[in-house]
Amino acid sequence: RVLRDEEGDSFWLQFKILDQHRVPSGSHGPYNVTVSLLVPGNYQGPRRILQHQIYDRPDTYKMKLPTVPVRTTGTVIVEMVDKNGLYFSDEFSLTFHMHYYKLLKWLLVLPMVGMFGLLVIFRPQEGAPLPSFSRNNHQL
Repeated sequence: RVLRDEEGDSFWLQFKILDQHRVPSGSHGPYNVTVSLLVPGNYQGPRRILQHQIYDRPDTYKMKLPTVPVRTTGTVIVEMVDKNGLYFSDEFSLTFHMHYYKLLKWLLVLPMVGMFGLLVIFRPQEGAPLPSFSRNNHQL
């Protein structure tokens, strides 16, 4: 999994229902899928955004979830219950509107790396005395 940063009004969640059990009647479904978006306390709206859908067969599906308008993190929980009552779940974390932090990181790191590179390239030669900046330049 990779870090997901979502922007805009909504985002798509893609999930796959796998069912490799053999059923004598030939029917696998229905599959009750609930997707929950949990957001922390700095969001002024509902803390748990739910989407519920019933699917008849195993396949890959997409569900559209809203993004929150504030810069924050969240957790997506995908839960599924099949016709036999077996419960399956998966979850992952994501961020909202924080993509610019990558730019901020590089704006801080690149100048430091550049200065370190200059210090390595223009280091004092072996045996050369270092300059003295003291006010007392007396020789005894």
